[in-house]
Amino acid sequence: MIAWGYGDMGEHDWLHITLAILCSGLLIWCAATDLRARIIPNRISVLLLFAFLISGLVGHHSWVDGFLSLGIVFIITFGMFAIGMIGGGDAKVMTALAPWLGLQSLLGFAVLTSLFGGGLATFYLLKQRARPQVSPGADEALEEGQAIELPYGVAIAAGGLTMIWLQQSVLRGV
Repeated sequence: MIAWGYGDMGEHDWLHITLAILCSGLLIWCAATDLRARIIPNRISVLLLFAFLISGLVGHHSWVDGFLSLGIVFIITFGMFAIGMIGGGDAKVMTALAPWLGLQSLLGFAVLTSLFGGGLATFYLLKQRARPQVSPGADEALEEGQAIELPYGVAIAAGGLTMIWLQQSVLRGV
């Protein structure tokens, strides 16, 4: 069966692509809810893990690699959450996404997510500075280090989507 330029695809290949599309939808949901309400529902993380388990059952992901990735990201993100660098939802969704990426893609995911996060922070900083001053000294609070709350789920989703579809391209030789 020929489709989307992938050549001959078997039943399990279609399942893997379907799960990658599901994972993409979950990441888009993550970005949208974090952008709108500054919260990432736990259901997203649970569904990401469930989709990984299905993918692992049909042999598209290594269980060992996936769970090592999950453990590494859990330790790092738990530490970041404990010191207030990221929110709990951010930590959970990154941990749930880690098995999808595997050990070989974790560094790329971290770099891409950081780059997207930097762009997001720059956008929010410029947006904050462009607001008309409501009261005298309003800009002073920003200059004194007032935190701007970022919907970092947007950066996580962008980094995750990029890595997942880069992996699809590499796996399919596109």
